Parts: sequence; C-alpha cells; structure tokens
Amino acid sequence: MPPAGKVSARVSPWYRFVRTVIRLAAAVLFRIRVRGQENIPDSGGAIIAANHASYLDPPIVGGSIRRQLRYMAAEELFRIPVFGPLIRSVGSFPVKRGEDDRSALREAVRQLKRGHLLLVFPEGTRSVDGELGEGKAGIGFIALHAGVPVIPAFVRGAREALPRGRWWVKPVRVTVRFGPPIAPPEGPVPRGEAARQAYQAVADRVMREIAKLRDRSENGQ
Repeated sequence: MPPAGKVSARVSPWYRFVRTVIRLAAAVLFRIRVRGQENIPDSGGAIIAANHASYLDPPIVGGSIRRQLRYMAAEELFRIPVFGPLIRSVGSFPVKRGEDDRSALREAVRQLKRGHLLLVFPEGTRSVDGELGEGKAGIGFIALHAGVPVIPAFVRGAREALPRGRWWVKPVRVTVRFGPPIAPPEGPVPRGEAARQAYQAVADRVMREIAKLRDRSENGQ
C-alpha cells in the first residue's frame, strides 16, 4: 500500500503494529490500490467520510493512510469478547446506532479539536445492496461544531469481499479513493431549525462528493 506522505501526527506503536498487519493482509487478499492520499492533511483535525458497505471498511481505510485514525463504532461491537477491547485499543469509541447519540457526537468533536483524524460513515450503517444511502445529519453536527474539513472517501470492492450476512472473506481487488477536502462553512453555528438544516446540508454535500468518487472509480479514473 503506497505511503500517504509526510505526517507530523504521532502514531502509537500498538496502532502502527495493527496497521502493519492489516496492510500485509490487504496486500495479499485485496491487491489494494489507494488514490488521492495527497488530500489528507499532514496534521490537524479532519474527518474522513466514507461509504459503508462492509465490516472491512474501517480497517481498509485506516490501513490506507499513515496518520492514526480515531473511529466511531456501533456500541454493540464493544461487547464482543476480544474484538471489543481490540477496536477500543486502536482509538474507537461507541455510538448508538439509530439514535441521536449526542454524547458520541460531542466526543467526536472533542477528538477533532485535539487535532485527531476521525473516520465517520455518514450513512450511519452498512448498505444492504452496496448503493449509497442518505447521509445523516450527525456528520454535519460534528463538522460544524469542530470547524474541520471533511475528506470524502469511496471504498470499492469491500462489499464483494465481505458483504452483510457473510462471515468469510473473498479475495477481490479493493480500491480506496480520497477526494479533495470540503472546507467547513465560515461563521457561527446556527441554532434551532436552522442548525438542523445546516447539519443536513453538510451531510448531503458530503454524500454528493462520495458519489463523484464512486463514479470516477467505476469509470476507471
């Protein structure tokens, strides 16, 4: 997997070890290709916003860049023996799916304001058919309150490797493509209904940019 360029953010030894294992496995199983790493900032808070169609998406995206990622993961995953402690050890924190989990959103904002890179799946859950769904307003809340850019990303092939309902991995070609950063809107965060509209507007724009990356990937660009 090609390097993402120089970075100034520190990567913990344990995270580096886990990422190395993931990269080796991805190189063998998926012949992984990464495009657009230059769009990821070397330091400072930023959101990586990716499509979500497989459990493989978080490790694949994390293994595609040199900076250490923080992750939002479904609360129930932390209750799985061995797996729960593992994902927590590499920087994951729980979010309640299907709910307006403000505590998780506030934790995401805190992580970003500390200068971390955060992986978010705007759709909120894995796609059933691989098609892009509607972006949830939560990513808009995070981006606006943290005041950080959003880097759209599209993962192609992960669903074919491990779709919903299957528990064994099929070796296929996987490509990860990162797009140009979406700058946060300037000015104070609105309140009330205007805030909800602003959050959703950010989510909608992010999904449009992810769709552009999907189209480029499908066209072989």
